[in-house]
Amino acid sequence: MEDYPKTLLDFEARFSTDAACRECLSRLRWPE
Repeated sequence: MEDYPKTLLDFEARFSTDAACRECLSRLRWPE
């Protein structure tokens, strides 16, 4: 997996919205 957040604050900043979470999951599931 790419540069996964290492702290809770990093995680909250990166996945601050549902859309951000969906985008990350989509890229992991369907990388093309």
